[in-house]
Amino acid sequence: MQRHLYLLTDGEVANTASIVAEIKKNVNTCRVHTFGIGDGASSELIKSCAFAGHGHYNFISNPEEIEKKVMLALQKDYLEYLEIQEAVFLDADSNIIRALPVKDMELSHE
Repeated sequence: MQRHLYLLTDGEVANTASIVAEIKKNVNTCRVHTFGIGDGASSELIKSCAFAGHGHYNFISNPEEIEKKVMLALQKDYLEYLEIQEAVFLDADSNIIRALPVKDMELSHE
């Protein structure tokens, strides 16, 4: 089964080309989906990584919509076989921002 990686960023990196090359090397085992958050997110990074990883990309201007848009992406990609045990949102220092128990996640067939 292919893995799905969700990349969320509010900035840019100096080595976009090397990140894209790494994604391309692993495209057979990992699909990459990206989210650009706010005005500072690099559209080149967001789009290039998603294209290289055969995934989708989203731009989120309102940080309050992050959770909703990520959960919708999970629904879109995994609805047929998704089993979420826990969802944890981390900051850059790996501190838990919010943890959601399974009962709070509303995944439904539409």
